[in-house]
Amino acid sequence: MKTLKNKVLLYNARIYTQFNNQVVNSMALDKRLIVAVGDNLQQDPRFKNFSKIDLKKKTIVPGFVDAHTHFHYFAQSFCKVSLDGLDSLEKCLSKIKTFAATLKKNEWVVGEGYSVDFFKKRIEPDKFMLDKVSGGRPAIMFTKDQHTAWVNSQALTSAGINSKTKDPAGGRIEKLSDGTPSGILREPAAYSAVSELLPEPAASQMNRFYQKALNWAYKKGITAVHSFDGNPLAFKWYQQMSEKKKLGLRIN
Repeated sequence: MKTLKNKVLLYNARIYTQFNNQVVNSMALDKRLIVAVGDNLQQDPRFKNFSKIDLKKKTIVPGFVDAHTHFHYFAQSFCKVSLDGLDSLEKCLSKIKTFAATLKKNEWVVGEGYSVDFFKKRIEPDKFMLDKVSGGRPAIMFTKDQHTAWVNSQALTSAGINSKTKDPAGGRIEKLSDGTPSGILREPAAYSAVSELLPEPAASQMNRFYQKALNWAYKKGITAVHSFDGNPLAFKWYQQMSEKKKLGLRIN
């Protein structure tokens, strides 16, 4: 839509209006707002000054509403390494190493999306493997279902998790044969001591990540979301963006 002029008329389309199941073939927009829908509007003299675009029978539907998202968290995912879909531990480690090399010396290496159940050879990772590819930085990788975090030695030390640390209620700290933490923390109850150390992105970074999230949503036809972000800062963020008229979506 960014390339469209102020007044545009789309015609020769199949446009679902959601009004009494009506389907029409043309739509007029003025400054990116829909001002008319109907049949053969390109022949209507009221729209003679509108630029005409033949959609060649393409379909237009109302914007989609995603009824369960964590959109603020999703925006932050653009500063993480995605391990989703990788079918081996070796591929995960290689991608983490490449990503870590782009970060500053003391930045956290954060990733998500891996699943040992998807590996061709099911191997549970440990802290030592992550130590080798994180370049001396603290690191945490979340599984695809967010029920487990894989962390390195520096992250464990920073969180004060050691051989004497007991399993928290509702969580489990996996241990090696010598009783030291392996680097696998089950459930938020166990890994929150590490995840709470992650710094919030700077405002300039968050602006950039949020715009990437918006562009992704637009490409999927999403114009509204219900967002279940548990972080109180997320609500404040939405308020600020709304006040600046930069929210970009209808957000409940």
